[in-house]
Amino acid sequence: MKSTMNYFPLGISDQDLESRCIASICRAPLGMRRAGEDRARHAYDPELVSIGPFHHGNPALKLMEEHKSHVISRGLERINRSRRLEVSVNQEGAITMDSLAQAIEGLEPRARVCYSEAFDIHSEKFRHMMVLDGLFIIEVFDRFRESNGGISWDEAETDLIFRSRWMLPVLMLDLIKLENQLPFFVLEKLFDLTHTGNNSFSYTFTYLALYFYASFNPSMPKKCLTYHDSKGVVHLLELFHSVYKPNVNRCPRYDRRRSIGSIRDIRLADIKFKRGQTSNMLNIIYDQTGQAVLEIPQLLIDYSTGPLLRNLVALEQSTRSVNPYFTSYVIFFAELVNSPQDVEILRRGNVIVSLIGNDEEVATLLSNIRKEVILFERECYLSSVRGDISDRMGSVWYQVRGRLKLILLDPFGKYVALLITIAALYLTIIQTVFTVLQYV
Repeated sequence: MKSTMNYFPLGISDQDLESRCIASICRAPLGMRRAGEDRARHAYDPELVSIGPFHHGNPALKLMEEHKSHVISRGLERINRSRRLEVSVNQEGAITMDSLAQAIEGLEPRARVCYSEAFDIHSEKFRHMMVLDGLFIIEVFDRFRESNGGISWDEAETDLIFRSRWMLPVLMLDLIKLENQLPFFVLEKLFDLTHTGNNSFSYTFTYLALYFYASFNPSMPKKCLTYHDSKGVVHLLELFHSVYKPNVNRCPRYDRRRSIGSIRDIRLADIKFKRGQTSNMLNIIYDQTGQAVLEIPQLLIDYSTGPLLRNLVALEQSTRSVNPYFTSYVIFFAELVNSPQDVEILRRGNVIVSLIGNDEEVATLLSNIRKEVILFERECYLSSVRGDISDRMGSVWYQVRGRLKLILLDPFGKYVALLITIAALYLTIIQTVFTVLQYV
């Protein structure tokens, strides 16, 4: 599909043209695309279905493009049947693709400027694409909810998406990729047009979308299904991002950034780590009361982890309208895990659960995600955690005590424990003397 930067349809004002520079739907940053292994470079491209104009017409996605019409046809038939049971709707008043395309005509100028590029697509074709892709998403979400999260599929199901085990997870990833988005207000409008007046549907589009994604992502905060405000959300990826908000009780530290080292280095500073009990993966806590403990929620690494984190970080790199929580998270985690040995330590502590391969693959994955990523320290929600850990690691006493404890865990450690204790006492005295001399 041809794209051009000098084509703008009638109805777009000068103000709209200026807004394109802060468009909410854009391509992934080039630096992030170039970084990492070959598969990582394609983490931003849809594998199964194209949504919106960026990948529209891709020959590799032709099968699902043809299948969309079948899915939507069944969906509209079901919706119209339900409406006829509850209200007086004759055949002429049934919901159709054409009637929906006409109903969203007024949204077209606003929808076009949501994209960072202008696409040379005729108005009628553009609206047809919005309706086709939007109804496809809504129907997939609807069918998934009706099946109780995929648990009670009809054995007579013939649709290729719902009959296979591999397609839905791949589709879930495609629908959350940065370059594969529709404006959220278009999705909500289509949902309202097809579901309003039908008492069979007592939920919002936001709930429907979050129900779908929560079923595939155990780290998703469950309370989002009870209530979640989607006001201001611009697309599905941002909706997914918006449910992850870390509990930050302290103001960020803005001092000079210092490396905290790997999980092996942290243990040498007499800092224990354990699996956090919260389902929100961003809630990393450092507790210094008594024994210093770093609590890290469990990270499940499977087929979806890489693409999900990459697209969430790409979103944060592309706009300042969202907080860089995941950028902070992947940079922090990549520091903790810079070798297979670090992965092994966290895996044995049940902090990392890997379903993708060996420890080296996990370390490489986390390292590659942080490449070509920019984060200012004042924006890092983990800056206070980093600063506190760094302060402790700078203490000679804690370094010696931590090493001593690790040695004592070794069968031969007790033979050198006395020597280490004497050395620690000596170093502490020397450090105290030099501190006093500075004020003399």
